[in-house]
Amino acid sequence: MNIAYDELEKYPEDTPPVCVEYQFSLMNKVEEGTSVFDSMTADGVDNGPCPFVVHGVTGTQLATKTVAALKGIALKHWNNKGAALSMSHAAEPQSIYNNPNLYPQIFPWLFPYGLGGIGNGTLSEKAHKEFLLMYYDKRFQWDIAFPFVAFSHEQIKATTTGAFLLTGRAKFKAIAEQLLNVNQEVLADIGKHMSEGETVRALTANEKMCFQIIKDLDHVSGKVKGSITSKKYMCNEIWSLIVALGASLWYITLSLADNKHPICLYFAGHSQSFCPWPLSADKRYWLIAENPVGFFHFMTTMFIKHVLGVGAAHSRVYGNMSGYYGTVEQQGCLTLHLHMLLWIKGAMSPDDMWQRIMDHNSNFCKSLVEYLESIHSGDFIAGFREAAEKNVHVASAQPGYHDPTETMPEAPPSQCITENCNGCEQCKALASWWSHFKSTVDDIILRSNIHKCTTNKNKDGSQNKLHSFVEYLDNIWGKCKAHFPRPLFTKTEIDDETGHINMKKGEPSISTVTYVITYLFHCNIDVTSLHSGTAIEGVLLYVTSYVTKLTLKTYVIFETVKSIFQKNTEMLAGVESRQQKACKLITKIVNSLTAKLEMGAPMICLYLLGLLDHYTGHKFIPLY
Repeated sequence: MNIAYDELEKYPEDTPPVCVEYQFSLMNKVEEGTSVFDSMTADGVDNGPCPFVVHGVTGTQLATKTVAALKGIALKHWNNKGAALSMSHAAEPQSIYNNPNLYPQIFPWLFPYGLGGIGNGTLSEKAHKEFLLMYYDKRFQWDIAFPFVAFSHEQIKATTTGAFLLTGRAKFKAIAEQLLNVNQEVLADIGKHMSEGETVRALTANEKMCFQIIKDLDHVSGKVKGSITSKKYMCNEIWSLIVALGASLWYITLSLADNKHPICLYFAGHSQSFCPWPLSADKRYWLIAENPVGFFHFMTTMFIKHVLGVGAAHSRVYGNMSGYYGTVEQQGCLTLHLHMLLWIKGAMSPDDMWQRIMDHNSNFCKSLVEYLESIHSGDFIAGFREAAEKNVHVASAQPGYHDPTETMPEAPPSQCITENCNGCEQCKALASWWSHFKSTVDDIILRSNIHKCTTNKNKDGSQNKLHSFVEYLDNIWGKCKAHFPRPLFTKTEIDDETGHINMKKGEPSISTVTYVITYLFHCNIDVTSLHSGTAIEGVLLYVTSYVTKLTLKTYVIFETVKSIFQKNTEMLAGVESRQQKACKLITKIVNSLTAKLEMGAPMICLYLLGLLDHYTGHKFIPLY
């Protein structure tokens, strides 16, 4: 409302020079903030009995209580004749295909206006899920159920599509007959023997038919993300790269500390600005548990780009690569770590390498040893462990010290270019940085890379007195499955018979690491050279099998197949064609096996964002 300047004097000092109109509302809701699925005229009731009363414990209070405390609250509620709210289902289930209202109905708190559902627009379903998961306010990241529902729908659709396409193949009739004619008693018997640790070989026709089911399932589950078949395909891809590029020369494991690293806490947190100061342990764990998105892929991409030099013009830590292949594995606590194989451009075949390194005094052999020792080491920079612990103890007593696994690396100062410099401030700063680098690397190795096996504990948690724990696993065999302690060598040696290179090593409880990567990522790493002479084939076989190991035992697959047959007896006795029955059985079996994989939210989010494609699959990257 425009008012002339001379008319302002007519209004009292405490009265605004505008006209304010009020409109009485007949409801206690804000219409602009009400979901389209909220059909109630008002929140609560004015009189009469309230149909549902919350017992008084809020969600924030429940989130901090233990499982035992939650059970106690529930039992007390029932003992006091407390009521519960029951949510009914619709007469017909909702379709997950071409249904833009599906996700707004499942997650009304994520789509408060009932709009923006997946499939409602020009974006593809995959792109739309990526967009939602990276939404600016992170509400889709913090929702505990959204990634699981979205990923389950993708798996179900992939299984249904694969089964439908399989029915159109000429060989599906034979597959259907084998599946429907399988002897369920033999199937159960095989699963039982395998679960007891026995080795079962397919000798009879019925046994061969049972094992053939697993192969037939690959036709459908091959396109399902995270399936067992996808692991088999990854193994084939690695061996195809070995055929094309030769033997890989480096095997790297990168275990990022997601509950400590400042970048991870920034991705998971609410702050818009990056603040790399350490947080309390409880705060870190809560942040990581709430938001599993973004950090792992960011750090892995930085490793591939800046350390391996893919797509970068600077020098590379391990040399010019001809290819790489990375697989992601989730640990028991559901955090992720990376296994990667590297192929170096111009590398020799194992036979040529063996012939040339057998001449220990040749320039080639000396250059190879110098190259290997400059890239990875099995020692502390300070020498022995006692010296490293002493240096770390002195550094930790200094004011301003922080746990290096909870901090960021510091960039080095620029190097002095003055000839015959007599120790300028720039040179002193660089020398100070190198001192900080060495102490930080030893500190990180002490905190992250010292191998400690599980102690032999009694059921009540007390130490078993019959086997005293020293540092390595005190089992009945007296051996560590990780082969610690490692053998020590005062200098790098080459075995005269096998050509195996025994790297210089003075510390038995740590694996070989690359100091630069340890400093950059502030976490546990393992760097293994595959220049193993005649043993390289065995090493590659083990590494390939390990990085693509299956997450389900074979007997679990047989038990799942048997349970699907038992649950669908009515369908098998129905009037549908045999091919339709076989198609439904295969779909149900693959879906059931996929559900048993039990992937965590971090891995699921990588699949949803399509990030695994960046470091898995065919990675033949020529760098010229």
